[in-house]
Amino acid sequence: DVYGNEIDDGVDGPKHPIFAGIYLLDKIEFSDVIINAGARVDVIDMDDRKLKDPTNPDIDPTSLKLNQAGLQDVPTFVQVSPRLGFAFPVSDRTVFHLQYGKFVQAPQLNVIYAGSGRSALIFGGGNFVADPVGYGLEPERTTQYEIGFTQQISDFAKFDVTGFYKDIKGQIQVDKVTTVSGAVAASYNVYKNGDFATTKGMEFNVTLQRSHRMQASVNYTLSDAQGTGSVGNSAISSVESGNVRPTVISPLVFNQSHRGTVNIDYRYGKNDGGSILEQLGANLLFTFNSGHPYTLSTGSVGQRGPELGAILADDDPRQRTPLEAVGNSTTPWNFNFDLRIDKTVEISGLSFTFYTYIQNLLDTKNIVNVYARTGNAEDDGFLTNPELSGVIVQQLGTKYVEMYRALNLGHRLHYETTQNGDLFGTPRQIRFGVKMEL
Repeated sequence: DVYGNEIDDGVDGPKHPIFAGIYLLDKIEFSDVIINAGARVDVIDMDDRKLKDPTNPDIDPTSLKLNQAGLQDVPTFVQVSPRLGFAFPVSDRTVFHLQYGKFVQAPQLNVIYAGSGRSALIFGGGNFVADPVGYGLEPERTTQYEIGFTQQISDFAKFDVTGFYKDIKGQIQVDKVTTVSGAVAASYNVYKNGDFATTKGMEFNVTLQRSHRMQASVNYTLSDAQGTGSVGNSAISSVESGNVRPTVISPLVFNQSHRGTVNIDYRYGKNDGGSILEQLGANLLFTFNSGHPYTLSTGSVGQRGPELGAILADDDPRQRTPLEAVGNSTTPWNFNFDLRIDKTVEISGLSFTFYTYIQNLLDTKNIVNVYARTGNAEDDGFLTNPELSGVIVQQLGTKYVEMYRALNLGHRLHYETTQNGDLFGTPRQIRFGVKMEL
């Protein structure tokens, strides 16, 4: 526990989740169709507890900690998920294929497990809790469909196009539970299953088998992901203000309409190219993607400290007011090259591969996120708006402005603190290594 004493059970005791699964598959071949039929049985025991009476949690009136008597075990989740696949060979070079399947995914453990200290904070009231706890959450469920065809272009090249559709239900969302009159616990935020999303699109692949030392592949995906919530606390502002939770379907923040890769690999084999070029190879990977949706917004400083400015981040969006439809704007495109060069030599029966791997070869400064106030990754809109920063700058002086520019605009410290991420992609990194194989 928090005092260093070993405990084996209770609210603060260790949890022992169990995940088990079995998959059975049968392949049936006819002259004009190949069927892959199967089913997966998932058994998920989260070793979780749920409240016997959510509107009147059994908590200690002094410490506000949950009592074990007010909890009950969550039943083990069992689901049978069918999987079906069909392939229709039209000719020796053309094959149509269909896929259908159901999938389940357990909630993250840090969403359902909370110690007594965390529960006391939640049930005590008077505190804003953007990331609460989920009691008795069920796994997320996905139904997926695919249809497409593969065309052999030549003896060394093939083309594949696939359309896909995913229906995702049971995503977690934040909600507020109103406690009954006389309850020790105040009304509190909680996670529950409720949000849903759909993802659909097309995927194109061209594969060139190795010929004359070169191998290549091209992949492009056109997709559209929409739903009622991008993350569990998407509607936290509405929940806190007591407004009706938005149920409109909008683009999800992680959606990227266009994604693609081009991979080119050129290498010499054994006894090829002489002693210097033998088993020497180079791989160039080009990746690109369009940006993701975001919403231009405005809002006051709220409860932000001067070190954070008036950043409109997701950890506390209560002061955030959209200036457009949700997800109406999009961040810039990203482009990136990665290069790997390797050479394999054999010494005393051992194989040594010496390599150099360069990520972001051109040191491209890709913008992966932007500030909601400006739609810009360089300016958060705080210092440039006297209505937001005027009083703070007047009280703290020019040294504060210099430090704010260096830490927050230069190093994005306030963004990392509140969003757990960065505004820019990974800069160039050069790695050297050796791999030994027996």
